[in-house]
Amino acid sequence: MQSALVSLTDELCRSYLDLRWHFDPAAASQVGLTEHDGRLGHFDGASVDEHLAAFRALEAAVEELDIGDAADEIDRTALLDDVRGTIFRLQYESPHRHDPTFWALHLCESLATVGRHLESQQSGPELALSRLRGVPSFVEDAHTTIQLRDAAPPLIEAGIRLVDAAQTLVADLRDRLGGYAEENADAAAELALDALTSWRTALTVSLSGDEDGQVANGIVGVGTEQFDRLLHHLHAVRAGSAELWRYLLHLEEETEEELASLAATDDPGRSWLDQIRDDEDPSQPPSTLIAEAEAELYELATFLRDRDVFPSVDLPTVGVLPRYLEVIQGLPEYRPAARGSVGLRAEARIGLGPWASTTRWLSPWMVELGIPGLHQHETVAAGLGAEVRRHLESRLTRGGWGLYAVRLMDELGFWPTTRGRLVARSYLLLRILLAQIDVGIHKHQITVEGGVARLEDRFDLDPSHAHALVIGCLLQPTEAVGAIVGQRELFRLRDDFRHQEGAGYSLAEFHARVLSFGGLPVPLVRWGMDFDD
Repeated sequence: MQSALVSLTDELCRSYLDLRWHFDPAAASQVGLTEHDGRLGHFDGASVDEHLAAFRALEAAVEELDIGDAADEIDRTALLDDVRGTIFRLQYESPHRHDPTFWALHLCESLATVGRHLESQQSGPELALSRLRGVPSFVEDAHTTIQLRDAAPPLIEAGIRLVDAAQTLVADLRDRLGGYAEENADAAAELALDALTSWRTALTVSLSGDEDGQVANGIVGVGTEQFDRLLHHLHAVRAGSAELWRYLLHLEEETEEELASLAATDDPGRSWLDQIRDDEDPSQPPSTLIAEAEAELYELATFLRDRDVFPSVDLPTVGVLPRYLEVIQGLPEYRPAARGSVGLRAEARIGLGPWASTTRWLSPWMVELGIPGLHQHETVAAGLGAEVRRHLESRLTRGGWGLYAVRLMDELGFWPTTRGRLVARSYLLLRILLAQIDVGIHKHQITVEGGVARLEDRFDLDPSHAHALVIGCLLQPTEAVGAIVGQRELFRLRDDFRHQEGAGYSLAEFHARVLSFGGLPVPLVRWGMDFDD
């Protein structure tokens, strides 16, 4: 009987994923599904309303499930919260109505994905051409759906840069498709480029106020109510944004004291920031950075193999961050292997950005994104049986696990030098400040300009890098603070597990237990490990 109940949860999860992929074909392409590769998403008001109705129907079906035991109840709760998070985002944030980046990023992802598959699939050229042909109507829908008067200037600026990136991707596809004699992409590409040029002009006019003498003055951030709603439904966090804000201020002060004390052990006359900038070389070419990152991953693998606290996994590849992502995020990216419906089917990849500080934080980035961080977590999750645990991810768990890994490697002595430990802890301080910006910008307490100035001042970042970091917080509400809370909750769970196990405590066993829950929010993991608060 239990297997049937579990299969019902899995069946609804698959239905939910199918609905998400239908709504966002670019996301489907990224996880290795090819059946949506030939089309772009439809985000006009009628299409979004249609999908909202379908998501609500699915929500009701999940609510009505008869649950057999605690494990299935945990999975059902995670699925229900994820569905509700999707509904709330479309209903209350409505990014399709006032955020040009919502549309432009989807277009960039769609074009880049078919570009990656162009030579690896027999149908690649046909699918790429189909997406190219869909660009003009997609842009027309964006024109008529986005209410630019309600769009915030930072979102319009980011949208313009993403449209520029989309033009580059279109031109690249046109040139690459020219190598296939049976396909003539020139006409489709020219129509797509004309549509994108028109869209860029409209965004620029709206930003400058030339159309009616007024600049769009939409409020930046989702607001306290929506932010707290997302905390609850996406992360199962009971604390509200006000309580988290106080916690982040305390954590900032505590981490600053740690850095100052550590810096004083080697050179009391120099600040921790001066010390971590030693030996930085901002002029390193991408090939050198990639080689250094790969060497760091191998060193991590050797270090962890000797300690046997995680199962061994194949290492991810390292490359360059796609240019369009430089606009909206100031952190390197981890993309798991494309899974399709069963198992891993392609290589996982870490993308490094062009920022001057890449050399500074390269080591903690490889821990966070590689092993034992996100790559470790994703690889184990891909082999789990339950659909919910294999496919759904809380930002609190995903981001929290990455930061947990950084702090854990510090505990285990991976960075034996003072400078190495300063680099790792300064990176954690950066993430604390990003969490503050995340909370502050969505509660309308911090402006984009204020967040940028703070990052420039505290970490000596160049303005474009600091701006991308802040825009990332703006576009992904609760992600930065979720990572900090997730790290805290994982360490709290570890302490409770150690106390429960006593002399039989095993760090490897703790990791195995946590990873068996995949991407479920940490509070649900606590429930599953019988530490329900």
